Amino acid sequence: MQHLHSLGHQHLVYLAGPRSSWMATTRWSALRTAAEDAGMRADRVGPFTPKVAQGGLAADAALGTGATAFVAHNDLLAIGVVQRLQQRSIGVPADVSVVGFDDIFAADLCTPRLTTLGGAHADVGRAAVEILLKAAVRGTTGGPPVRVVLPTELRLRESTGPVA
Repeated sequence: MQHLHSLGHQHLVYLAGPRSSWMATTRWSALRTAAEDAGMRADRVGPFTPKVAQGGLAADAALGTGATAFVAHNDLLAIGVVQRLQQRSIGVPADVSVVGFDDIFAADLCTPRLTTLGGAHADVGRAAVEILLKAAVRGTTGGPPVRVVLPTELRLRESTGPVA
C-alpha cells in the first residue's frame, strides 16, 4: 500500500479470489485496513477464479471502478489482467498499475514484469507441519487456533508506476 501511495495512487481495487478462500478474505481485510490508514479508497470486485483465463473478466470489472491501481488475488490473475489491458490498449503502468501476490516464476517473465508481494513458500509449509507435529506430540487436536506470521517482500518490477 505504501508503494502505491508513494506513486500517487488514491484509489485501488482488489480483484478478489474465491468466495470461500480464507486467503482472499485475509488479503482483502489487510488491503482495506492499509488503504484506510493511508487515506486511500479501496474497492473490491469479484470473486474470480485465480487463473490467467479469468484475468480478462477481472480487468473489465476493475476498469469500471475508476481505480488507478489493481491488486489481484494472485499472480496468475494479475498476469491475465495485464494481458487484457494490453488487448484494450491500456498501458501498464502508464495508465494503470497492477500488483499480484505470491511472486511465482512467471511474474518475472511476463511483459511488463509483475510487481508482486511474495514470501518464502517453503516456510509456510514448514510452519504448518511444525504446528501439526506439536499437536500430535501433545495428543491434542483442539484448542485455540495458532497464528503464525511470516515475512513477505514486495518485489518491485515494471507493472507499477506513477499516476498519469
